[in-house]
Amino acid sequence: DMDYRHIFIIIILLFGAPLQSQIRPSGFGFTSVPSSTSVPKLDLNASDASSYSGSGTTWSSIGNISFNTTLVGGVTFVENGDFDYMSFDGSNDYIETGKTAANLNIYDADYTMEAAARFNGVGMVFGTNTTSFRQGLHLGLGSNNRMYQGHYGMDGSSSNNAISTDIWYHLVWTFNKSAQEMKLYLNGTLINTATSKLSFIGTSNIWLGRFWSYSNLDIAYAKIYDSTLGASEISSLYSDYESVVTRAGSVYGTVNENGTLNLSTPANATITSVSFASYGTPNGSNGSYTIGNCHASNSQTIVESYCIGNNNCSIPATNSVFGDPCRGTYKRLNVKVNYIH
Repeated sequence: DMDYRHIFIIIILLFGAPLQSQIRPSGFGFTSVPSSTSVPKLDLNASDASSYSGSGTTWSSIGNISFNTTLVGGVTFVENGDFDYMSFDGSNDYIETGKTAANLNIYDADYTMEAAARFNGVGMVFGTNTTSFRQGLHLGLGSNNRMYQGHYGMDGSSSNNAISTDIWYHLVWTFNKSAQEMKLYLNGTLINTATSKLSFIGTSNIWLGRFWSYSNLDIAYAKIYDSTLGASEISSLYSDYESVVTRAGSVYGTVNENGTLNLSTPANATITSVSFASYGTPNGSNGSYTIGNCHASNSQTIVESYCIGNNNCSIPATNSVFGDPCRGTYKRLNVKVNYIH
């Protein structure tokens, strides 16, 4: 008779491999797909043609749920070279999302809200006009230039003067329900944590550029996530922002005495500082300069007066502007300036 032990071994050999394949995870050998909680529920981007066509009153959300928002009251689209934005005049214009907190899965729950924005006074990026406890949403710039986060009666804010007007910022507000924490991030850095805060339970539609009053501000993009993003994720978001919105760089040049040095930065950039300036006999080339034997000590101050705050500047390289630091010597002007946009 056949040994039943041999039969058992044959069965194992015949069916072992198929059984192994059935219990192997379907994603075996592949990197898992990122969690949907890291994808925004609302994603409005003025520079993305799939979000805004460049005309009309429809601004489409390109997050993990697709829907249209509406530009109300004459919101202005500004085509701005490297990044475009929506401009709100603070009079009667705003964005109607048509979505409540429940629609975006942030009712009585965790959330993260992100924006690239520039303010011209007190105003909210995200808001509702409700003035009931925990039902009014207010995320933006509060009084005393504070970054602000409010659920009406459950509020958090940064220290005074954290934000200046007319400067682009990357802003993130997070809420963690279980920890009862609001956190405010400015340009990738945590600037405030508010504790013992209850969740947002508003039921009215969420707006951009409006709460109970209208806001004077510009928004390049705005996003809402239905999770509390961590510091490393927010740092990554800020890196993305820098690559799109706040490109920095420098330009330089030299011109001989009695000429005019013309410096130009990219469209929509602003000169923020002068890293080198010397009228006299400076050394070096291609932006790598050092002061020579002859140098007008007022060079830095004078060049700053011509350039700071401007997109471009023209500086006369003359004794009448800088004085004559070394009579009888033929001079030149070397300058390097830094910009941001």
